[in-house]
Formats: sequence, structure tokens, C-alpha cells
Amino acid sequence: MKVQEAKSSANFNALEGKANRYSAKGQVTSFLILTAVWLLNVLNIFIIDSRLMNTSYVISFFITVICVLVCKFGGEEKPWVKYVLLFLMVLFTTIIGAFLTYQAVLVLAIPICYSMQYYQRKVVYYTYILSVIGMFISTMFGYFYGLCDANMLVLTTGPMAQYVTEGSSVALFDAVNANPWGTLPLYYVLPRCMILFAITMVGSYAVRASAKKAIHEAKLKRLSETDGMTGLYNKNKYMSMLEKHYPKLERVGVIFWDADGLKKLNDTYGHEVGDTLITSVGLSILEMCSDTKHGYRIGGDEFVLILEHADETEVRHAVEEWKQRFEKMNQQGEAVFHASVGFATGTGAEIEDVIRRADERMYAEKRKHAAAEE
Repeated sequence: MKVQEAKSSANFNALEGKANRYSAKGQVTSFLILTAVWLLNVLNIFIIDSRLMNTSYVISFFITVICVLVCKFGGEEKPWVKYVLLFLMVLFTTIIGAFLTYQAVLVLAIPICYSMQYYQRKVVYYTYILSVIGMFISTMFGYFYGLCDANMLVLTTGPMAQYVTEGSSVALFDAVNANPWGTLPLYYVLPRCMILFAITMVGSYAVRASAKKAIHEAKLKRLSETDGMTGLYNKNKYMSMLEKHYPKLERVGVIFWDADGLKKLNDTYGHEVGDTLITSVGLSILEMCSDTKHGYRIGGDEFVLILEHADETEVRHAVEEWKQRFEKMNQQGEAVFHASVGFATGTGAEIEDVIRRADERMYAEKRKHAAAEE
């Protein structure tokens, strides 16, 4: 159990690191899009005030640099990194929204979208709260200092025909917004927060549903490849790896086991004791497994551990480690079990020959055990 928990923790950290890298890349992508907007503005294709455009661009550049540095040197898999990255992304959208105002409304959803890739739901809520704060700041700052939004300035509430008479080229508006600190949070910030909340809920549900489906499919795949009694890979997975994976490796080490006296145990004490022998051997092998060490139950009482990129010293060390672990398990149990073991090393291209040699050594040891008992 501890081995599987450690693997799960390592897998979770790896996924967190991958998500953090993706967030940092997303921030860089957003900045590159902003760079395209800035260039179009420099070429007078866009007509945004150059002071506003340049200021937002420079600040966004420094935010993006910090984002990349945090991901690169802060440790991608550290728990705190995602919170800093998402904070910086919200700060980026706040700056863009503050200076470019109505031109940048949709950027508010960018941090929320990136937060949904993280497994913990609290990360999404954290980002949403930051986005609400950023939305308020960008709306109020944008009203006074950003790109002028005529709708906020005069609070238009109807269609164009309400302000322009037919055949006229002059628009007639009401008085300038007399209470922006009251009206803008109520009529601009609040509706956008509500829309953003709806996006957050729908997006979160879709992502989690997709994740659950992926987990379910992974479990089904794992079940189809796993021996139910020991937790090791089954013979189907073993044959597939022999055909597609191991021949590509430069070096492999093979350890072959056979549980001694299984038939005698079944006949004398019943199948429950025989099953205990199988599970004991299987568990002792499972605890040795890693990303480069895969264990298989390939028959009723036959087991194989294949070590990738391993030399004979590493394989011998693994065999000794197993013997110590199996002896310790025997000391803790009521019955004493035995298993014969053999090993061999070679190239991946000759994997079947390596397995044959390990099998032969295992049977040589098995004959010694049988002769000693007579």
C-alpha cells in the first residue's frame, strides 16, 4: 500500500508540474498575442491610444518574465507554484483590462480556463475570487485612466435608435455618469462576475467529468492488464511488452521466480494456503516495482521482474533485496514459504533468450531445494 501511495503522490506531483508548465506556456502565448496587437497598433492598423497600449505592453512583459522564472526556478512540482502562476495571470488580465477596457473583456476568462486543469477545485475558486477582484480594479481604473468606454461614460441602456434619430449623423446621449463608483460595480462588474461564475461552474463540471471518464478508462485498462490476486501485471501485458517495448532497449535484466511446493500446499492444506503463497511472492515483487522495474505473474506460480537499462550488478542487488524482503515476510507470517529464483542480463533485442536463461537458473535452484528436502 505504501508503495502504491508513493507512486500516486509522485504521479500527482508530475501532473501538477505538467499543469504549471502549461500555465506558463499559456501566459507566454497570451503575451505573444498582445505583442501582435501592439505591432498592429504601431502600424496604425489598430487605433488604440499609444500611451495606453505601450504602458500595458511593458507591464505585461515583466509579468510574463516573472511567470516564466517562477515556473523554471521555483520548482514546477511545488504546491505553491500554481497559486503564484495563477495570481500572475490574473494580474496580467487585470492590467490589460485596466488600460484597454472594453477591448479586453474576454481576457478575464483566461486565468479561469487555466485553473481548471488542476485537480483541486479550490484552485478554481481561488482564481475566480482573484478574477472578481481584478475585474473590479480593471473596471474602475479603466473608467478613469484607461481606454474610454462610452457606454460606461454615459450609461447607455437601449438600442442605437434610442440615441440617433433617423437620417441624423449626430448621437444624442444623456448626462455623463454622475456616480461611477456606484453604477459601474452594479451594472458592469456584477453582471460580468455572474457570467464568469457561470463559465467557471460549467467549465469545472466539464473538466471534472472528462477527468472522471479518463480515470475510469485508465482503471479498466489497468484491470485488463493486472493480475487480480497479486497486483502485478498479467500475462497479456507481459506478452505485449515483450513484443513492443523491451526489444527497443539497449540493456535488460530479468529475474524469474517459481513458488515452491504450491501443489503440495494445495493438496495438504487447501487452496487458501496456496493462495497465500502466491500473494506473498507477488507482494514481495510488487514492492520492488517502479517506472523501470515491471513485475508480471505469467503463470499460476511463475513470476518475472524485468529491469530496464540494468547491468548484472543491479540485478544481483535486486535479487538480494528480494530475498531479504521475502525472508522478513516469512518471519511475520504463520507459515514459512519458499520460492526459487534465477536471473540473467542481456540486450533488449535478445529479451526472450535472457528470459530463457533466467528461467533455467531458476529451475537449477529449484532442483537444489528439492534435493535438500529429500
